[in-house]
Amino acid sequence: MKNQYFADRRHLFKYDLLLDVLADVPALARRLTYVPMLTPDDPRGEVARTPTVAGRRRPHLASFLTQGMRNISTLRAFFAVEGVRYSPYRDTTYFDPNDRSEYFGSIPAPQLETGLVFVDPDLGLATGNEENLRRTGHGAYLLYPEVVSLSGRLGESAVLIISQHLSPDDEPVVDSILGRAQELSQRLDWPGVAYVTDEEVVFFGLGRSAEVHRALVRAFERHGNHHSLAAGELCFVDDEREVEAPGASPERPLSESRRD
Repeated sequence: MKNQYFADRRHLFKYDLLLDVLADVPALARRLTYVPMLTPDDPRGEVARTPTVAGRRRPHLASFLTQGMRNISTLRAFFAVEGVRYSPYRDTTYFDPNDRSEYFGSIPAPQLETGLVFVDPDLGLATGNEENLRRTGHGAYLLYPEVVSLSGRLGESAVLIISQHLSPDDEPVVDSILGRAQELSQRLDWPGVAYVTDEEVVFFGLGRSAEVHRALVRAFERHGNHHSLAAGELCFVDDEREVEAPGASPERPLSESRRD
């Protein structure tokens, strides 16, 4: 996450989704731990494109994002007003990719025991493509072993959600989503991964217990149905990829999702 991109239109999707999950999964007790993996602004980069309209998303969230604040620490006040028990992790200090173990290992245990744990890397999960890693820097990615470690520290009522930016220039969107979800499933020894996507960004989610995971999948499905996005659960059995999104209509398969 970079402050210079904070409050762009993708963040309207992001925080609206998180609020929906917190509202729809009672076991989370409206607790949110935000792990931003904050990195310095890129002087060559563009500034955030603020959302011009809320569409069917929360108008007060869109209003907050259009105020021009380029600092994720302002989320503290926003979530307080929303009645969310918000625990940001190092939202004012930069993530050092040379000390990754210290960064993730120092997340306080109480922040992982219950609630929604959201990890927000610049780009998403590392694919193992060393050329991409060298070009963009290891700090832009979350590594799969780190996901395994975080998952192992979650309490039974907690969920983990990870943001992943999609670049159709690198590989087809469907392949990108399925490949990462399958890797998550195999690494965590968990048959299903919840997802919701607008084909520019995808959010992957996993519940620590089967009951909470099912509730998370339903929350993603409701969000997807409300905003005409592909959503549901990707299940992997015997290394064969199989899409299961029982809450999504046949008109919105993974390969034909639509944006607000």
